[in-house]
Amino acid sequence: MKGLISVFSLGFLAVFATGCSDSMPAEYKNALESGTDFVFLSVHPERKDPATISAGKNFHNFEILGQKAVTDAATRRKLVAAFQKGVSESDGTVAACFNPRHGISVKQNGKTYDFVICFQCLSASVYVDGVRGEGLLTTGSPAREFNEVIADLGLPPAPGP
Repeated sequence: MKGLISVFSLGFLAVFATGCSDSMPAEYKNALESGTDFVFLSVHPERKDPATISAGKNFHNFEILGQKAVTDAATRRKLVAAFQKGVSESDGTVAACFNPRHGISVKQNGKTYDFVICFQCLSASVYVDGVRGEGLLTTGSPAREFNEVIADLGLPPAPGP
C-alpha cells in the first residue's frame, strides 16, 4: 500500500508540474519585450462565471478592475524585467490556489499573448490567441513593482494581499 501511495504522489506531482516552466520560453520573452499593444491590467482575484462579468471586462474569467496601454518604454521595461526576474528566481514552489491580481496582454507576430499573473500563488497562466499555453512559475518578488505601476497608472488595485 505504501508503494502505491508513493507512485500516486509522484504521478500527481508530475501531472501538476506539467505545463509550468521555471524559465520563460523565448516566444513569451520576445512577445513581452518587443510586441505591440502592451496592456497592463488589474484584475479581481476571484474566478467568475463569464456570464456574470460585464462586456469588455473579462480577462480569462477574471474581472478587469482597470487596464491601460503602456506606451512608456521605461514602465514597460520595469514590468517585463521584474516578471522575467521572478520567473528566473522560481525554485518550483507553487501554491494550490490561483488568485491573480495582475495581467499583461501583448500582440506579437499576429498573435495575442495574455499573461494572468498570481504572485500570491507564484504562478501565471499564459494564453496565446485565447488558448491556454505553457504556464509559468514565479516568485512573489515582482508584486512590488507591479503594484507601483498600478498606482502610477491610476488603476484600481485588486483586493487582498
